[in-house]
Amino acid sequence: MHSEQASDVTLVLKDGKEIRVDGNELSAASDFFSTLQNTDMKERREGIIRLEHISENVMRDVLEFGRSGTVHITNVQHAQDLFKAADYFLIPGLKKAAEGFLKILQPSNCVSIYCFATRYPCELAVTAREYIFENFADVAESQAFLQLESQEVEKWICCDKIVVSSEEVVFRIILNWIKQAKSERKGKFLELFRHVRLAFISRGYLKKYVVTNRYVKESSSCLKRVKVALKGTFPVSEEGQLSSRNWSDLHLDKLIYRKDDFVLIMTP
Repeated sequence: MHSEQASDVTLVLKDGKEIRVDGNELSAASDFFSTLQNTDMKERREGIIRLEHISENVMRDVLEFGRSGTVHITNVQHAQDLFKAADYFLIPGLKKAAEGFLKILQPSNCVSIYCFATRYPCELAVTAREYIFENFADVAESQAFLQLESQEVEKWICCDKIVVSSEEVVFRIILNWIKQAKSERKGKFLELFRHVRLAFISRGYLKKYVVTNRYVKESSSCLKRVKVALKGTFPVSEEGQLSSRNWSDLHLDKLIYRKDDFVLIMTP
């Protein structure tokens, strides 16, 4: 129960901004503030609460939500700021509203939303991850994806769940990612290329675009893998690479498994 004698409180916010607010209104906004107001803490005695990680606009939205139960969210960054504030102040209704806005996913925003959501226990991370899987080719063209570190790119392209029209798409995604900062990223080609499932690329594409690629030719191990793929026969060590992704178009005629080795027959 909120104190009937709660006095005005000054909120000291980001960039030194201040908001003077009635103590009862503040307590009504969140149990977080109610606890501060009803215990013998420094904040209550001084009438000052320092929230220097919260912007003035977000704090005003928090107070408005406490009054009316509604909030007007304008963009993804605004939603993320409100989500963080709601998580900090323990306001589940506001958190749910912000999460609902963030679930409106697009190829251009889903990577940043996924990275944001992984910091919190919520359904949003799962929703964003599934969206990325299902729209991977388009997502991989977004600026957010192209700005990822190599280990993050590797985490996505090694996954069985990404949906691509063919394995050639994965090869092109790697090249496009390197192209954005060629001098810094070309050294990452080998570790990314090992996740391209060459068994599922047509011989024609391998001959025309892969074996002739400068990064492939500069690496003896990459070149060896491509030459093995062109022969159409893979040793047991390649078996892990041959698990299926969600392709809409396969270039395979058939797979033949034997107990002691693994053989792949491809159409010429």
